[in-house]
Amino acid sequence: MKTIFITIYDGSIENSLLKTDFLAALLERDLKIVLLVASYKLAYFSDKYKNEKIFIESLPLPENFMEKAFYYIGFHSIPTFSIKMKQRTWLYKKRYFIFFLGVLTRFLGKFRIWRETIRFVYGLIPDNYAAYLFIKYKPDLVFLPNMVSTEDYRLMKQAKKNNIKTIGVIKSWDNITTKTFMRIKPDKLVVHNSIVKKEARDICDYKGEIAVTGIPQYDFYFRNPPLLSREEFFEDNGLDKEKKLILYCAPGDWIAPYDAEVASLLKEAIADKKIKEPCQILVRLHPKYESKTERLAEDRNFIIQRPGKYLEKGNLATWFFGDEDMAHLVNSIYHADIVINTISSISLESAIFDKPTICIGFDGRHELPFWKSIIRGYRREHYLPIVRSGGIKIVNNIDELTDAVNMYFKNPETDSLGRKKIVDQICEFKDGNSAKRLAEFIVKEV
Repeated sequence: MKTIFITIYDGSIENSLLKTDFLAALLERDLKIVLLVASYKLAYFSDKYKNEKIFIESLPLPENFMEKAFYYIGFHSIPTFSIKMKQRTWLYKKRYFIFFLGVLTRFLGKFRIWRETIRFVYGLIPDNYAAYLFIKYKPDLVFLPNMVSTEDYRLMKQAKKNNIKTIGVIKSWDNITTKTFMRIKPDKLVVHNSIVKKEARDICDYKGEIAVTGIPQYDFYFRNPPLLSREEFFEDNGLDKEKKLILYCAPGDWIAPYDAEVASLLKEAIADKKIKEPCQILVRLHPKYESKTERLAEDRNFIIQRPGKYLEKGNLATWFFGDEDMAHLVNSIYHADIVINTISSISLESAIFDKPTICIGFDGRHELPFWKSIIRGYRREHYLPIVRSGGIKIVNNIDELTDAVNMYFKNPETDSLGRKKIVDQICEFKDGNSAKRLAEFIVKEV
């Protein structure tokens, strides 16, 4: 029986690997699976994923001074607009030394020799991270589904030292351009679509085999999602079935600090009957992030929900989704007449159901310069295919927002072709078998 190490970094990794057909497909084979998790998650995973073929181990804390230094250097060496955008925040905070150091590093990051030098030096640093687990289990393959986390890179270094095959995954469509400097290159790489594959070649300098397998967590949408009737969903959530529904996805204060003002302006527009159809707003908070929108007063036309569960009370970083949370997300999108979000992957999920989608491009009641405004986020590389698709409507003030809502209520088929283009480009596979495809690739390599 061969052994596979799999790191489970957070709730999104759990959703994409353990709550899809991926894990089930591996368990059908003669394999021993060792799930590597943070220590505070050990009890949860040990209880939830008990199986004679599954072993749960906690990982040591991965951060130290050297790892933080190489993360910083690597991050600022990603030569993209997304990194430039983040670096500008240091300028506005008057942290001039860090800003200019970041700008210099990003300039050097345009040159492959600089990027490869970082990788070479990082690889020379001695590291015995989690060596005892390699001695205990003697894995045949180390599967690393989050090529952002320090844990994955340190485990990869240990695997390569022991001549153990590694497979890495770019876990999200935005990772390469916004946060992933590939400090070590795995033997094989897995990505969701052809766009990310090209980014891996161009930005990560990856020359090995890249498998395009689709987005595992979206299999849920393409294969008989657990849809409730409109009557059931509206009754369960205290909604009025005689009114149209706007699903408002609040991104969190870290990305949209004035989102609460936008939501308030939309509430006022409904109260002032600037929106012509009777409607209500279901506010869906991001499970991982704080949001001042959560503090707004609820009423019969404005309902706020924070989805998910938490392993540690008050610690949003410990979020995870149960099956009922996934079902609620699907039904929230499916039964919405319009979906509103801010630079979110929700645009993709709403496109799967061909839902009219509005993206917020203004800062509430504030007039901010471009480099401080939320609008700059729509120029980030990963979001450009969605912007250029014609499948979303970016609004720049409350008047444009109310006009877009009225237009989509009247003609929901508007921009449908653009929404189809979003799904074709970002999902690439729509057969509901992405998780199985990923598992088959792993089995072939072990």
